[in-house]
Amino acid sequence: MFALGYAADNIAVYYGYGTNSSTHSLTYSTGSGSESCMIAVGHFNNDNRLDIAVVNFDANDIIVLFGYENGSSANQTAFSIESSRVVWIQATDLKNDSITDLATANYATRSVSVSAILGYGNGTFSNPSTYSTRFDSFPFMVVSGDFNGDKRMDLAIANFDTNNAGIMLENGKGIFGTQKQLSTGSNSYSYSIALSDLNNDFILDIVVANYENKSIGVASPYSIGIGGFNKDNSMDVIATNNGSSNVGILLGYGNGSFASSIMYLTESSSSISIAICDLNKDNRLDIVLINNDTNRIDILLGYDEGFPMQTEYAIGSDPNCGVVRDFNNDTVVDIATTNQYSNAISIFLGYRTDLFQQKLTLSLAKLLPLVLLGTLITIE
Repeated sequence: MFALGYAADNIAVYYGYGTNSSTHSLTYSTGSGSESCMIAVGHFNNDNRLDIAVVNFDANDIIVLFGYENGSSANQTAFSIESSRVVWIQATDLKNDSITDLATANYATRSVSVSAILGYGNGTFSNPSTYSTRFDSFPFMVVSGDFNGDKRMDLAIANFDTNNAGIMLENGKGIFGTQKQLSTGSNSYSYSIALSDLNNDFILDIVVANYENKSIGVASPYSIGIGGFNKDNSMDVIATNNGSSNVGILLGYGNGSFASSIMYLTESSSSISIAICDLNKDNRLDIVLINNDTNRIDILLGYDEGFPMQTEYAIGSDPNCGVVRDFNNDTVVDIATTNQYSNAISIFLGYRTDLFQQKLTLSLAKLLPLVLLGTLITIE
């Protein structure tokens, strides 16, 4: 499990022993004044060991830490991305050669750096190639998917200030065409983006959360997720809302249209993160909400009639990110959150019922954890 320390300029890696605790951790510096803000994990040198790519917001570079057999990540290399101010990174195969590349969304330069950086499969990378998303677009997020059926990864971008989603088609060997813009409405402020086949035509569709204009049927949507909540073989959409104490679920009809949003009340008006998973093994998707105003997580268990019941668990101060994974190898899903101002990670271990055990707390000393990535590294 990986956690970034924004103020302390480092990344902490916690190693699981297949038991009910994470007892071994290592911390790696990301450089003085780097202000690391985002991480991605992938096989960058094809040695079957996970490597870590860290975005340094103030240093304007990407650091890659290469994994060793014992789970440590000592060697690292850095790549300059000039004055880009990267706010999002994704590890993906951009050129269809089974080699992991990196795509980034760059806030300061109003551009998306999509070959930042094309991998060669041996731990080295090409120089970044930058593709404009137009002046003042301020892209917040970039995701990859095959939009035109040519078996190549294209890019979709949420452009906050120009109120649109941008599409860049891959033209071969990791080279992308000019951005095509899809309007999300005046003053919509596109913030988050997700991909799925919503109308069962085997073609990827795009869902965008627009912060201001309620364009997916909820108030100030902040985070979105996609899943089949009512088991009708159609994809549905959930959005958390900032400023109102509810979440909205839009049930899909399988043809690209949706029913009116179903609102579920919560105690929080700032549910900033969402995770979707079958927590209790009843073959129905459940929902985990991270609430940074009440310092709690809400668990909404899925039933035939929707999500009639909620369970709350107290966590640390100002949680800002959460993941669901099986951290202790018992085949039951657990929950982990970063708690920014209590300098800690909270882990709730799942029982084989609908409940979770008393939380475990992993101290991050003087770190301000911003990002949590729940990839399990097991040490035998």
